[in-house]
Amino acid sequence: MRNLRIIENMNGVDSALVPMCFTPHALRNMLESVGSRLPESGAKAFSPKDKLGIEVVEFDANGSSFSNDGVYTPDAEWGTARIKHWLDAAEGGMKLWSGDIHSHPPGCPWPSRKSGRGMGDLGYVEEVFGANDWMECFLMPILVGTGTGKAVDLYPWVVTRSHPKRPMLAQVKVCSIEDFPDRPFNPIWLNSLEQERRTGKLPDYAEGISMSSLASRVQDTSSGNQLLLMGLAALVLGIAAWRRGISNILSNHDSAGHIRQ
Repeated sequence: MRNLRIIENMNGVDSALVPMCFTPHALRNMLESVGSRLPESGAKAFSPKDKLGIEVVEFDANGSSFSNDGVYTPDAEWGTARIKHWLDAAEGGMKLWSGDIHSHPPGCPWPSRKSGRGMGDLGYVEEVFGANDWMECFLMPILVGTGTGKAVDLYPWVVTRSHPKRPMLAQVKVCSIEDFPDRPFNPIWLNSLEQERRTGKLPDYAEGISMSSLASRVQDTSSGNQLLLMGLAALVLGIAAWRRGISNILSNHDSAGHIRQ
C-alpha cells in the first residue's frame, strides 16, 4: 500500500522467529481504523485457533475515544465481550486472541516499558502472559504517523513469553490464512495439560470441563486492575478450547509445543 511503510529492522533489535501475517482485509481495516486517527487509538486482533496472525481487526472505539495524554486505554468490558464472542463461535469460526494493535505519537516506535503492574505496553503484555498460560507470543503492531493523511509507519513488534522485556521485530506478510504460521502454544502449558490428562486430574474431554475446576488456576485479581480483565477474560479460552477439542490440538503438538509432522 502506497501510504504504508513497514519497518522490520532496527539497530539492536532481534528478529522474531515468526512472521507477522495479515490478510489483505485485516491490513486494510487496521489502516482505515487505527491508521486514520490521531494517536493513540487501538484495536484487537484475532486469528484461527491453530494459526498465528491477524485475520480480524476490531477497532476499540470506546477505549480509543477515552485515550488522553498520548496513552491508549483499552475498553476492558468491550475487549472481554469480543474475546468471548470469538471463543463461542461455531467450531469452524472459532478464533483466538493474537494481540493488540495501537498507535503511538511521532518519534515513539518502541513498545513502552513497564511502569507498574499492567502499565506500559510491556507491563500490559506481562500481565496478559500471567493470566493466559496457553499463550506463547503476543503480536503488538505499533503504528506511527497516524491521522495525518501522510504515510504511516508500521512497526511489527512481537513479544514472547520467554523474553517479555525484549520485543522483537517480525517480517510482515500479506497473505491468506492458509499461509499463516502455526500458532505456537506455551510448551509448559501443553505439557501440564498432557500430564493432567494422563493422571486423570482433568475430566474426559468429551464430558467437558467445569468452571469451578478451573477457578483455582486463575490468578488472584482482587486488585481491580482493569487492564487485567482483557487478559483474564481469555481464561474462557481454556474452557472453550477444551470443550471444542483441545485434545486434537494436543495430539498434533509434541511436548515442546511444535507441530508434529
